[in-house]
Amino acid sequence: MKKITFCLIVATLILCACKHDPIDNRLPCAVTDVDGHVYHAVRIGKQVWMAQNLYVAKYQDLGRMYQGEYGIQDGISNFYMFPNGLRSNGRRYGFLYSWDAATRGEAWTSDKHPVQGACPQGWHVPSLNEWNELINTVNNTPEYQQRCASTAKALAATNYSEDFWLENGLSGTPGCEPNSNNSTNFNALPAGYCENKQHYKFGEDAYFWTCTKKEGSEKEYYYVTLKYDEDTLSYQTHVQKAYPEGVTYSVRCVKD
Repeated sequence: MKKITFCLIVATLILCACKHDPIDNRLPCAVTDVDGHVYHAVRIGKQVWMAQNLYVAKYQDLGRMYQGEYGIQDGISNFYMFPNGLRSNGRRYGFLYSWDAATRGEAWTSDKHPVQGACPQGWHVPSLNEWNELINTVNNTPEYQQRCASTAKALAATNYSEDFWLENGLSGTPGCEPNSNNSTNFNALPAGYCENKQHYKFGEDAYFWTCTKKEGSEKEYYYVTLKYDEDTLSYQTHVQKAYPEGVTYSVRCVKD
């Protein structure tokens, strides 16, 4: 009995030591969504981000989203798709969400009032300001830049296959020597996007929703792009449309 108790204590201490290792910014098994999926997280500066793309199919209160690929209901705007049209890609790359599905139709008004949307309790869909904070932190942290040489490489996942990030010779881009990416452990994945039932850029680029609405626009919202052949992240806006015409991007949650 004493031996079993001792082993349990040792195991607990090891797990705690791993989770709070001051040298490693990774936080394993940091949060569980309402579907029971467990996500790792990463601390970058003052922020804590999920280190994986979201792949939940319903909201925290069990409210429903629609799987658009099956056309469950036409004319809806809160739907999600599987990367490159394959359900098997969902776990590794996360789901692709319409803006309404990602945010539950709620736009950012203040960083003091985060938009939870599809994220688990205690987490939220990042605003454009929060993405900017992440990028500024990476830009101004020498440890992240020494190995990767650019913000894009520092955030991009390492290589999974020969065509991952479409390897090319442009220095400082995720596609240049992909195995040297990811000094931040952010693990951005090129899940591509889907629009009007057509899938694009899978294995090449990553697209992430923000909860920020373009000023003066009714249905235009910001998203962030990380491309295989660019060394920085870019911002653009897209007009939200109903299924099937609407666009779907990845969601990466940040801690409240």
